[in-house]
Amino acid sequence: LQKYAQAFSCIQYEETSDPKEYVEVHSLEMQHISDTSMIQLKKLKASLHTNSATCYQKVGDRAAAIAACGEALKMSPTHTKAFYKRSLLHLSSGDADAALTDMQAAEALEPTNADIQRQLQRIKAAQAEERRQQRRQFGGMFDRKHVSI
Repeated sequence: LQKYAQAFSCIQYEETSDPKEYVEVHSLEMQHISDTSMIQLKKLKASLHTNSATCYQKVGDRAAAIAACGEALKMSPTHTKAFYKRSLLHLSSGDADAALTDMQAAEALEPTNADIQRQLQRIKAAQAEERRQQRRQFGGMFDRKHVSI
């Protein structure tokens, strides 16, 4: 129970608006927490944010889901699942460029992950299709020699 109390203390420390005030009050508790424990707590908190992103996605709140993935990455900048999930959210909202950026970050962390490789191909195909549509829509617009004003 003491370890759980310390863990909660660390999580609360992360969320407090005035860290100096918190440290003054809880400095004795904080002295007993190792750096390893703090890293583990941040990873746990990142997982909680990523899981909440899934919940937001299920209720249709894509913006909140993307924000939750961002919070997860603040806690743990190497959280592959957060990059992966945020990439898919960006892709579903039509932002293939942001999706590619996040999926490439996930690939850098896990280069042999088959799911990531599959999604990278899907995103690149979506980007190519987006460019074809743009060329069709705007093609020739700037190629005309005579423009009437």
